[in-house]
Amino acid sequence: MLKESGSSMLMMFVFLNKTQQRGHIALAKSNPRVILMDSHLTNYFTCGRDVNNNCYIGVQPGLLPYFADFSWVEAAIDRTNGYLYLVAKNLDTHEVLMALGFKLRRQRLNIFCDPKVDDINRLNLNLKKVDIKEGLDGKMVSVISDENVFNGIRLKEVNSPAELSSKYDTDSANELIEQSGLGQSFTMIDI
Repeated sequence: MLKESGSSMLMMFVFLNKTQQRGHIALAKSNPRVILMDSHLTNYFTCGRDVNNNCYIGVQPGLLPYFADFSWVEAAIDRTNGYLYLVAKNLDTHEVLMALGFKLRRQRLNIFCDPKVDDINRLNLNLKKVDIKEGLDGKMVSVISDENVFNGIRLKEVNSPAELSSKYDTDSANELIEQSGLGQSFTMIDI
């Protein structure tokens, strides 16, 4: 029997594999540790500000078991390419293990940090549980939990996914992809 974190890693792999087969994710050519989700897949999540004016990403319960097991330590806003990257790192070495890129309209990225109003160095991102339910009028509504599943994820700004990892880490990831043949099964996007 798999340990809980091993099971979560397996579930994350299954999730990524299914979405890759359906063409909803790609790898960033400039940093293959960055998984870029398309707009369709990004719509499985919500984003906004809570009652305390803290920004968050809402994760549906079916995705939570494995989302909560990662060490999400950083989130990066890429206004140039229209992505918010959620970054998981090895807590001992600070090496980027993976980053998920949420495709958002550039204006929507202001919900996380409005450059006219906010100081990004003072902002954090939280992960919240969000349920999608049918409202009284029959329309689907998001019910967002007041509790954070993950809180205090540091925010920063970048101009490309290449800025998320060191050149050494990016080169070693590219070499691994080349040797494994994954580059042939994943779409690589040059951003």
